[in-house]
Amino acid sequence: MSIAQIQAQYEALMEDHKRATKEDFLKHARGEMDASELEWRHSARLAEIADYEAHGEAFERAEASEAHKEALKARRVRWHGFTYAAMRFFPYYQGLDLTKAQKAVLCALMAAGRGKKTFAVAHDWICAKAGVSRGSVKLTIRRLEAEGLLGIRERRIRGKAMNLWNEYTVQCAQLLKWASSLFTIKGSKTESHPPRGDIPVSTEETILEKQYPVKPKTKSCRQKAERYKRVEAGLGLDAETFALVARGALEELGAPLPDQVTEDEIIEHVEALKSSKQPNYKPYFWDKGVRKHGYRRALLAFLDTQIVKQMRLSPIPDKRVWNERETVKCQDRYLSGILSRPALECRPELTLGAVLLAKQVYELPSALTRAVRARNQEKARAGNGGVRRSIAA
Repeated sequence: MSIAQIQAQYEALMEDHKRATKEDFLKHARGEMDASELEWRHSARLAEIADYEAHGEAFERAEASEAHKEALKARRVRWHGFTYAAMRFFPYYQGLDLTKAQKAVLCALMAAGRGKKTFAVAHDWICAKAGVSRGSVKLTIRRLEAEGLLGIRERRIRGKAMNLWNEYTVQCAQLLKWASSLFTIKGSKTESHPPRGDIPVSTEETILEKQYPVKPKTKSCRQKAERYKRVEAGLGLDAETFALVARGALEELGAPLPDQVTEDEIIEHVEALKSSKQPNYKPYFWDKGVRKHGYRRALLAFLDTQIVKQMRLSPIPDKRVWNERETVKCQDRYLSGILSRPALECRPELTLGAVLLAKQVYELPSALTRAVRARNQEKARAGNGGVRRSIAA
């Protein structure tokens, strides 16, 4: 029953109550009805009217029903707006009749993949993107797997309370072509983005004819000696902590190292990654940060910048404040902000340690683990991201 019907019923009951009250008073005046019966009939009518008042049970049920209908209507409009343009070019599969909610889940899943054949994403992110429940997400993914369109690999961690996100593989070439044409980020240097999936277009940098890549200059023994001299000035950061944190950060960035590597090889790997990721960073600011904090912490500051940039771009649903989820607009300025901190507040190993500790798959030194937990407790007590004066970010 709608709110309009509730109001109409309330008005009708009020008219009947006035008429019945007048008749009962006349009968009581003629002696045909005693006072107890008159009061009982009056109370019964008022109790029936109370259900249809503004705070009555019937009115509250009608109000809840109207709110539920509006939510369903808004959800259908959201599903329609999210899937209408994309599903116009969706390939035809015989027997695959998806509902609006399942179409929204499919579009959210492909949007998380960004045109890649293999990717990983959380169920909660799909729920927030498509506006559906976790049950709808799981049913849709399992149906796509049964149809042979999607492959699922569960990445469970033995002995851990949390598992890694499931890894999905698009097994149909037509579906991958449709996803690449609609959900690939334009301007990417590593992925192709055909406008409709028909013309393969790539912004990959190519080498023109009669132009050869410039070979890197070989460093002299004097330059290597100067670099090793700078490495020794670690300002309290030992080699073991640097090696463990740097290895974990490189693995999170998709550039893992072999099992048996020395510290010099780790440094060379991070330097090569810095040259490719931030080639335009000013040497003046880098050398100033190295003199101020040591070479190890400067390299960890670079890894900190790349990790934070990657985390804030990835679809990770969390409860962090907005300023901790805002994208890194300029990675060079972000790195300069870390290196410009005072010596006691520049602790990039804490930030990287917090990220690696949350994964529960990396081994960290006990001293660093205690420092990370102490910083997390301080941030939780502060409630606003922590106090930089007492504990470095």
